[in-house]
Amino acid sequence: MIRQFTSLNSLYSRSEVLLFVFIVTYITAAYLASLAVGQSDDFSLFIYPRVMIDIGVPLAVLVLCVRIVFIMVRIRPKKLFLYIAKDLRHSIFTRERAIRSVPVVILMVLFISTYTSMKSMISVFHDYGWDESFMR
Repeated sequence: MIRQFTSLNSLYSRSEVLLFVFIVTYITAAYLASLAVGQSDDFSLFIYPRVMIDIGVPLAVLVLCVRIVFIMVRIRPKKLFLYIAKDLRHSIFTRERAIRSVPVVILMVLFISTYTSMKSMISVFHDYGWDESFMR
């Protein structure tokens, strides 16, 4: 297990590992809290994956288009398509970038879904006693 943590530590920075630990701890605590109050059916890790795909894919395409326009306007290589292909392969679509970014994206989606699940259960943990006072 120490060997696995050492390889994980060499792959990710200390702040990334701390982020992973925080998110996993938060998800675990939130699930246990929902179990404790009998609301585990309302707990979901999969509220936002579809939304993230619907937003993330067009955003990624936009970023790629901006990169390509930058290459066309600013760098202006003689072999445009070859340059774009090499640039994308060596700077954007690298194995290291995927290994580092995919877990972060997945964990953030799970974190946001957990946060929303817990937010919807606030009234189970504590009554909305101040709502009427704030309304007035």
